[in-house]
Amino acid sequence: MNSVKENLHTIIERFDDEEFLKSVYDILKERENQQPGLIWNSLNALQQREVLQAASEIDQPLKQTSHAEMVKKNRKWLGK
Repeated sequence: MNSVKENLHTIIERFDDEEFLKSVYDILKERENQQPGLIWNSLNALQQREVLQAASEIDQPLKQTSHAEMVKKNRKWLGK
């Protein structure tokens, strides 16, 4: 964990883009202020079931769609 913080500090020190840094700060601050379970508890029962189902399918190769297939299915939105 300590090396992650050190690496994050190193990367942030290299950026001069104040707008970008403000965005990163806002994300981290929001995460810091977030109460555990807040997002989960904001979901209704159906949404919670869908999240749990999706999580259970992550490691099931037969339930996965290849990148190539996703590109093919979504070509009209990808501009290709």
